[in-house]
Amino acid sequence: MAALLSSPQINLVVVCDEARVPQGAITETVLVRRLGLALALADFFTTTAADVMTGDDTSCRPDDLLSDVLAMMHRRGLIHAL
Repeated sequence: MAALLSSPQINLVVVCDEARVPQGAITETVLVRRLGLALALADFFTTTAADVMTGDDTSCRPDDLLSDVLAMMHRRGLIHAL
């Protein structure tokens, strides 16, 4: 997963179950924060994706207006600054 997130174009990985159904997501920010905690608390290499992934997924359709998507992201607390 860290290798995927190291690409300059990718900052989120979708976590799927065995049937490839999305279960959550992990962002580059989550990994960076977790790595920072690991330096103090150890266990970065034993923490599972399920331990840190988002669990309540939100999605949009391709034809949704970006203004509606942005508003939804603000309501859900997915954006902290604008």
